[in-house]
Amino acid sequence: MLPTDQKLAREAILAEGIAPFAEELLLADPVHFAAFIALDLHVSLAEIVNEAANFHFMPGFITLGNSSSIVLGWNKLPEICLDLALNRTDLQAYFRLFLSGEGARVQLDYIAFPNNNGDPDANTRYLAETLQAEQFMLT
Repeated sequence: MLPTDQKLAREAILAEGIAPFAEELLLADPVHFAAFIALDLHVSLAEIVNEAANFHFMPGFITLGNSSSIVLGWNKLPEICLDLALNRTDLQAYFRLFLSGEGARVQLDYIAFPNNNGDPDANTRYLAETLQAEQFMLT
């Protein structure tokens, strides 16, 4: 598999794995996201992200990064961009989650497997397994 194909496969796995978390964030009022970003109230933004993340995943697995933004344009829907991280000793990933009236999408910026075995396909499978293992199973 080519590196670009691996990135796309990992983005798809990540998007599917965090879909319940993203759906939870889409329930929040976008005005709050916009205000917290515009006023640089990072702690308040992190609180929203942490509450949604901790509802679906083990505490601390998904965290807000150091920046977020609002994407605005005259001919498009506003879009909130959250810089997020997956945190485990055996997996580090940095990605952006874009939220808009059209839904959510993911852009994977960086991923590392500290216990890398040299097999990119095995690492991709490990990402999927990790996302599943870190989820709370609601019954």
